[in-house]
Amino acid sequence: MFNPITLTKYGDALLTPPARGGYLDDEEVLPELPGDHSGCGGNFAIFKISEGWRRMTCRRCNLVVEFTSQVKTYGDLRKYFTDKLKPLNN
Repeated sequence: MFNPITLTKYGDALLTPPARGGYLDDEEVLPELPGDHSGCGGNFAIFKISEGWRRMTCRRCNLVVEFTSQVKTYGDLRKYFTDKLKPLNN
């Protein structure tokens, strides 16, 4: 079962796309449409914004989060945002 990936200090999270039935592996490569936004139910889309950065935008509410282009898999994304949000949780 795929555990949601928390993206913001407010608890917004990436959920698995319904077509996948809740099953994704953290080793899977992030597709252009990686899943749904827990906050509004919209779909996230990933865009390249420079050589070093990607942007993930909710296509319903326009929430934007950015991450490095070194993030390639769901597991990489989980680690990136866990590390980024860690100082906020202390």
